[in-house]
Amino acid sequence: MTHAQSIEELEPVLAMCRGGRVFELQEWVRAGRPVALPVDVSARFARRNPIRVASDAGFHTIVQILLEAGASVRHGNYVALEHSVSLRRADVAELLIEHGASVHDVSMRHVIETWDPAIVDIFISHGASLSVGAPIAWGLVHKIKPTLGLLKRLLPSEPALMRQADLALRFHAAEGNAKWVSLLLWAGADPWSNGPDRLDSDEPEWDDGSGPSAVDLAAMTGHLGVFLKKNVVDAPDLARPETFGVLVSACHALDADALSTLLARGYSPRLLPDRGSGAIQSLLYSMTWNFAQPAFLSAEASSGGVDSERARERMKMLHLLVASGGRWLPGEKAAIGDARKSLLKMKPAYTLEFLWILGRYQAARRTDVSELLRPPSMARLLGHEKDRALSLVAEVPEQLPDDHA
Repeated sequence: MTHAQSIEELEPVLAMCRGGRVFELQEWVRAGRPVALPVDVSARFARRNPIRVASDAGFHTIVQILLEAGASVRHGNYVALEHSVSLRRADVAELLIEHGASVHDVSMRHVIETWDPAIVDIFISHGASLSVGAPIAWGLVHKIKPTLGLLKRLLPSEPALMRQADLALRFHAAEGNAKWVSLLLWAGADPWSNGPDRLDSDEPEWDDGSGPSAVDLAAMTGHLGVFLKKNVVDAPDLARPETFGVLVSACHALDADALSTLLARGYSPRLLPDRGSGAIQSLLYSMTWNFAQPAFLSAEASSGGVDSERARERMKMLHLLVASGGRWLPGEKAAIGDARKSLLKMKPAYTLEFLWILGRYQAARRTDVSELLRPPSMARLLGHEKDRALSLVAEVPEQLPDDHA
């Protein structure tokens, strides 16, 4: 009989397990007495599982006797193999696997978190998945440094693991962790690969290839400096057009520093398919955000028109973008209407400055700018500055110089 009828029936076995009384336990087993919890016992008695008690006491031989007598490697929510990992007992883990425990019953994140080289190797040699739950990414995100060595060792046979290193690089880039960015670049992670930067799922399909790159995230969060000394953003890679979009990402930062840095290194909006028009549109839209005001108050009602440090910084970014070759090419009236809605929430000076920038750098078509100002709402916004606005519109070309290029 393997399972006891009651907890009390196991008290002698538990005493033998705690005390390492091997010979007494062998006699107990030979007599056919139980070595496992009752089948239907409550989970609150899990700590009185003989396998668990023997493992906690550190007696390998006792665990072996129990297993050979038919004790289960799992009971209810208790997984003996998971427990052995927590105890960092590679010998017990190997013993449990020999007696039917499955490595798939234990998360590889847990194995990496408790890091014991022998246990890691045991799990890998017995077919544990390094894809489900992205355990390599998990270890690297949580700065478990031996995971780097494991990654380098396994990459020749499992090159897909580099996607997990790329995720970790994106995470640390967004956090501005220069040390771990350097370590992951050394390991071969791609700073331009797109994907998630957080592990929100245990599913194997955790990375679908969408999302920003590590450089994009660093530019957005004001941490582009983690890449400046690594020859990552020294100049745009013409062989990878997808990298040019980092300019757009830089427009989401709190200040213009990242954008200025990229422009100085040759990341021109001329390289973007829309010549930076989308970024300009985004900057106009985000000028109106005012986090200091309650959400239920409109910008006009609360302040008579937005004029904030954030708005001024975004106008600076817009100016930099246009001065470096950016163009406002809305293409359809809906996009022009969106730009107008943003400007109507601003002080009139923002509309005038926008018009001046477009004329100064020949960065738009006059028909689009005229449509921007056409509705009476814009005339009311500009007030006595309307004539000044019209003179600025006259500086905008009918056609861009390169329209027929």
